[in-house]
Amino acid sequence: MNNITKSGSALYKDKSKCCGCGGCAFVCPKNAIVMKFDDCGVIYPHIDLEKCIGCNICVAFCSFGKNRNDAALVSYAASNVDGKQKFKSSSAGIFPALATYFLRNGGAVVGVSLKMINGKADVRHVMVIDENELPTLQGSKYVQSAGLDNYREVLEFLKTGKKILFSGTPCQISCFKSLFKKYSDQIYTVDIICHGVPGLEFFNDYILSVENKKNCEITDFIFRDKKNGWGLQGNISYIVKNKKANKSISPESSSYYRFFLDGETYRDSCYSCPYTCLQRSGDLTIGDYWGAQKFSPELMVENGGMFNSREGVSCILCNSQKGKMMLDCVKYSLISAEVDVEKILIINKQLREPATHTGLRDKIFKEYKSNGYKGVERIYFKIRRKEKAKKFIKSLIPEPMLKRLKKKL
Repeated sequence: MNNITKSGSALYKDKSKCCGCGGCAFVCPKNAIVMKFDDCGVIYPHIDLEKCIGCNICVAFCSFGKNRNDAALVSYAASNVDGKQKFKSSSAGIFPALATYFLRNGGAVVGVSLKMINGKADVRHVMVIDENELPTLQGSKYVQSAGLDNYREVLEFLKTGKKILFSGTPCQISCFKSLFKKYSDQIYTVDIICHGVPGLEFFNDYILSVENKKNCEITDFIFRDKKNGWGLQGNISYIVKNKKANKSISPESSSYYRFFLDGETYRDSCYSCPYTCLQRSGDLTIGDYWGAQKFSPELMVENGGMFNSREGVSCILCNSQKGKMMLDCVKYSLISAEVDVEKILIINKQLREPATHTGLRDKIFKEYKSNGYKGVERIYFKIRRKEKAKKFIKSLIPEPMLKRLKKKL
C-alpha cells in the first residue's frame, strides 16, 4: 500500500499537498483508496495497487486549494439572540442560528460531531435532519474529523431536491463542493477560521494518556466550556471508580491544548494552507472576534452597545451572494454590526497567513514516534517547569529593577 498509482502519478507530491479530506477515496471507481493514519497520528490516503487500474481520477479530482470565492463582500460582529444556543457554542452561536433555519425549512445540516465511545474520541462529519440533534454539532473540535464517510447519505438527500448546509474547514468545504458540483444550487457552506488540525489518532493517544494517569474513562471532552465565560478553558467529563467527575483543562494544564494553540502539532498541509486569506471557500466564514473589546469598544454593553464579552462575540465574513441570502434569512436570530475586516484580522491571523511552527514540532513527533504520547508529555512538563522557574525568579526581582533589566536587554 502506498500513495502512487500504477501509471506513476501521485495523489500528492509530498504531505504538505494533502489535506486528508478523503474525497479521492470516494471517487475511486475500484475502491482502491483507503484512509490510514501515519506514524504521527495523521490521516492520509493509501492506494491498494492490486485494485488500482491507473485511471488517475483521484489525482484529477483533488480539490485542495480550489473552490475559493473572491474577497469577503462585508464583515460583521455578531451574536445569537438565543441564550441556550449561544451558551452551547464556543463563540457566540452563529452556526446553530443558521443550522436551525435550514432544519426548520426541510433542509439538512452536515457538521462535525465529537463523541466518546469506549474511552476514545470519534470525530467525524455527520448529517442531521432533526433539530434535537443539532447540539452534537456545536462547539469547537480542535482535531481533524475522521473523513466525510457519509457522502452517499448526503447524495441521496440532495437527490430529493432539498438544501444542505455544510460546515467545516475551508479544505473540507472545497472537497464537498467538488464532490457535489451537480447540486451546487442546493449547497450552502460555512467555513470556520481554522488554526490547523492535529490528527485524530494523535488526539486519541492523548486521551489514553489522561485515562491511564487518572485510571478513568473519559465520557465527554469539551475544548471550550462557556461555564466560565467566553475563552479557552475546556472541560473533561470522566468516570473513575464508578463515579462521575469533571476536570477543567486549559493550555496551562493540557499538553495537547498547549501544543495545538502554539501551532506545533498540525498536519503538514496546514503550514502552507492556501485558504489562510480573504479568498475563502465558504459562502460565509465564522469565528471568534477576538479583541472585540479593544478594537470595537463601542459595540460592547459596558459602552452602551449590544455585545457581552462574557457571552462571546463572533465575526462573520460574507463571501458570496449565497452568504448574503443566508444572513438575510436569520437576521432576526442574530444581533450584528458591520465592522472593518481589518479589525477582525488583527488577532485572527489565520485569515492572513498559514500557521508556523518551530523546531519543537520535530522534537514532539520524534518523541511521539519513539515513545508514544508519554514522550510528548515529557516535553510538555519540561517546558512547564522552565516557565514556572522563570516566573518564580521574576517574582523575586523588584519591579523597578526588572524594568531596568528589560530596557538594557
